[in-house]
Amino acid sequence: MHICSARDAMKFIDSSPDPFHAVQSAISALEKCGFEEWNEETLAPGSKAYFTRNKSTLVAFTVGSNYTPGSGFKIIGSHTDSPNLKVKPYSK
Repeated sequence: MHICSARDAMKFIDSSPDPFHAVQSAISALEKCGFEEWNEETLAPGSKAYFTRNKSTLVAFTVGSNYTPGSGFKIIGSHTDSPNLKVKPYSK
């Protein structure tokens, strides 16, 4: 899913009612763009990868094609909250 229009954004929002679904929707979009789940053994220059934590956090990254170990790197981050309804089992 490429988000190029308001309709694309609405499809993403509709398929992401909570953080877990938002992560899965984003993973589907990343995989369509050539990203693969991170595997330390296959990480190489030019790689596009992602990993999750608790299925509610997603980290995606690319390795520059000219990268050499020890040459440093840059990190760019973003944060989003997926709206969701949580009902307390014992309300006041």
